[in-house]
Amino acid sequence: MNYASPKAADFVEVHALNATFLKLLRSPDAPARVTAELPADVAEVLVSLDDEALGHLALAPFLLCSLRELDDDFWDAVHQEGHTPSLFDPDPANGRETAHFISAAIGFVWQMARQNPYTLRLTCCASLRWAERIAEQPLMTLIERATRSDILRLRAENDPRIWRRLLTAARTQDAGVRQTLLNSVLQTLLVASNSSRPRRLKTAACRTDVPAASLVDGH
Repeated sequence: MNYASPKAADFVEVHALNATFLKLLRSPDAPARVTAELPADVAEVLVSLDDEALGHLALAPFLLCSLRELDDDFWDAVHQEGHTPSLFDPDPANGRETAHFISAAIGFVWQMARQNPYTLRLTCCASLRWAERIAEQPLMTLIERATRSDILRLRAENDPRIWRRLLTAARTQDAGVRQTLLNSVLQTLLVASNSSRPRRLKTAACRTDVPAASLVDGH
């Protein structure tokens, strides 16, 4: 199936979400876990960006936040028929700013999943299957099930090298150099997301209790 390229308006939405996310990180309302995986020095620079550097970084051609797109277990629970939060689920995003942002991000993802899933491949580094499952859900159902404080993560939260590169881009005055750095990060993220899925499939195959099919005496 062929998909149209993302439109300029799609990236305007991405940039707006990025700017809001970066401002959220400077707010007391931001969940501490979002930057918890970064080295302290990197996290400190990220949450203290001035408005100019924040504006530069917000122009990344992908979402700087993650909605745990590669976490199959999390999204299997979200899509489960008749799913309702249990007593053991994390509380819904209880900070007003955080909850509003998560709802807006989910709304953007849902809209793109229905209009052009390929956009989410580029902006969220997600699989087309992930986008298809999102599109199958009514928007309000998705928001009710997925608006949880633990859904919001930092993209590539376990790779400080990526964030050092992003912060370099944020503080670079040369627009050409800045765009090159941001595009190089996107390429790295796409390659990483492609290589991680086969490992997850192998792990899932090892966990299954279903015996492998075999042929015996030609049957």
